[in-house]
Amino acid sequence: MTKQVFNIILFTNNENIGNKGYIKYRKVYDLCKFKLFAEKKYPNWKFLNVYDNKTKHFIETVKHV
Repeated sequence: MTKQVFNIILFTNNENIGNKGYIKYRKVYDLCKFKLFAEKKYPNWKFLNVYDNKTKHFIETVKHV
């Protein structure tokens, strides 16, 4: 059984970071750990979109609470 690999686009809520506030992360294996990383590095992030790395299909949007 292979692990699922994700690509993530994170909106940082700061247009001075990345491409107008959007940053792409490739080959993410653990969504829970990534959310903890996002909380630490970008405490004001608004949402992130999760895509399958292999098929490039959209999986879900995770909103910051």
